[in-house]
Amino acid sequence: LACMHFTNPNSQMTVDSGGGYDINIRNAKFANGNWDADIRIIERTEINLLDKDTTLILNKLVVGDLTMESNAQRVDALKLLVAACL
Repeated sequence: LACMHFTNPNSQMTVDSGGGYDINIRNAKFANGNWDADIRIIERTEINLLDKDTTLILNKLVVGDLTMESNAQRVDALKLLVAACL
C-alpha cells in the first residue's frame, strides 16, 4: 500500500478489509493518464500442525473501464501501480 501511495502521491486511496483487502485508488498514474483503480486481494490461510501460513492472492484489478482478466495482466498492471518501489 505504501508503494502505491509513493508511486501515486496525488491520488486518494481507501482500503477496506475483511477476508482480504479492497483498495480503491482515485487518480492513479497509469498508461499516460490518471485513472481510477479498484483492486481486490483475497487472503487464504492454511493451518498445518502448529504453523499458520497466509497467502495473499490478487483476485481483481480494474483500471478505468478495463478489467484485467488474466493473472499476468493483473500482475503487470500492479507493477505499474507500485513502480516507485521496484
